[in-house]
Amino acid sequence: MSAQDIIKKLNNSLVTIEQVTSTNLQSLRTDRANPAMVEEIIVDAYQSRMRVKELASVTIPEPRVLVIQPWDKSIMAALNKALESSDLGTSPVVQGEIIRIVLPPMSQERRTELTKVVGKKIEEAKISIRQVREDALREIDQLEKQKAISEDEKFKVKDEAQKKVDEFQQKVIALGKAKEEEIMTV
Repeated sequence: MSAQDIIKKLNNSLVTIEQVTSTNLQSLRTDRANPAMVEEIIVDAYQSRMRVKELASVTIPEPRVLVIQPWDKSIMAALNKALESSDLGTSPVVQGEIIRIVLPPMSQERRTELTKVVGKKIEEAKISIRQVREDALREIDQLEKQKAISEDEKFKVKDEAQKKVDEFQQKVIALGKAKEEEIMTV
């Protein structure tokens, strides 16, 4: 493995961490309905565990209303049960062939609680970034020990890796700030 391969691997890992963090933050409830709030909820259906987005369509007919329409009506009970046990903080209502979720306005207490959750998710992302960085630095040191790169090149590659890490940490922090702002605005 070359130094550039290590940088590419580091970059790919950082992009993945950013995408996972973004998805996790989208699933947090704000005052507006968002399909991402329910799409990743796990449902016990067909003798396996599947996500809502694999079993139903999710639409937003009004700003605070989610409508979930399963493609197979026989899983309606399992879908409803999974939605009820989720941490949405609201009760789904079965109306014929659809499940309707009306999101009540959030209290200031709930908003503050959610900003703490955002902070926790951002901290988890930062920890993942640091772990990926440490792995890359270890691999760079190994290359130098194997005489595949010089000491000067090692320091240059480590600097390049650190610049990538700093860039992605700033992106993750920006994602968190944007989500906190979205939660706190009425």
